[in-house]
Amino acid sequence: MKDILPIPQTVPLQNHLLVRTSSLDELIDRIYPRIDPRKTRFIDPGCPTEMSVTRFKLKHSQFYGVSHQAPIQTQSTPLSALQINIPIRGMLKAYGPQGEACVNPGEAIVYLPGDTLKLDWAANTSALVMIIEPTIFENYLNKTFDSQFYQMKLNSPILKLTEGPGLGFANTISLLLAEAENPHSLLIGNVLSDSFEELLFGSIGNLFVSQQSLASIRYSSPGIPGYVKRAVDYIMEYTEQDISISDLVAVSNVSMRSLQSGFAKQFNTGPMTFLKQARLQRARDELLSANPEETHIIDVATKWGFYHQSNFAKIYHNYFGELPTDTLRKISWDE
Repeated sequence: MKDILPIPQTVPLQNHLLVRTSSLDELIDRIYPRIDPRKTRFIDPGCPTEMSVTRFKLKHSQFYGVSHQAPIQTQSTPLSALQINIPIRGMLKAYGPQGEACVNPGEAIVYLPGDTLKLDWAANTSALVMIIEPTIFENYLNKTFDSQFYQMKLNSPILKLTEGPGLGFANTISLLLAEAENPHSLLIGNVLSDSFEELLFGSIGNLFVSQQSLASIRYSSPGIPGYVKRAVDYIMEYTEQDISISDLVAVSNVSMRSLQSGFAKQFNTGPMTFLKQARLQRARDELLSANPEETHIIDVATKWGFYHQSNFAKIYHNYFGELPTDTLRKISWDE
């Protein structure tokens, strides 16, 4: 993971061992009373079965370093907490509404409250599992980002940790892990635990907000001005058509300056950039649901107002962190 602070290549939080065992029943007895209910089974009972779990806790969040020698499958009931799994070694296979996908080092998979987790852990896989109290995180997100946690819809539950907000999140985790292993750290003495947790929530919030489906940020907020909402509604209804700034000024019934100021306040961008982002999102949605053997990216790009394929690929990569060809080949996780 280029440019990320060092993350342990074995089980993280080794100074905080919770259990080391070859018995699945013992593992369940030690861990499951602390987390949402789930079932766990060996995929191949004939494999070596040593398992290690470490645990470190802040006020509103738990961190588990988990290592399985044998391949294991875990399946939960609908989760009440926010859970983020970060593979450090090996691979996780996640099963979502539309199929399965692999999660590798340099990536994280997010489960929001209400999601049902189903994961296969490959043999010799280690991961960091974060579990966060949703109410506390919701309050922080509302206060800091003016965004509603329970109304979020991520573009994909699998997030890259090698660039942009994902890299910031990975660096925050690396710092927290390093401090948790240092017996002289102020984090261990609870002197700075609140500050560390706030830093963590900020990096997760920034990552989530950057990955939301378009118009979910602040769009659902009760305080959105009517003229901004009228312009957004127009954009979302007529995304495929040729829309000018004059069209948006007319439908919003305010001056161009007021419209630009309103969008800047609500979305930290101008109305025409918001339109471009809406078109990018529609293009992504189409690529996610398309048959790769029957779909040409240039046709999708042109449909949504991008007439130069190389330029479209560059803009798309800057916005989503992957190329259109990558999206076309991946499984959609949207319901």
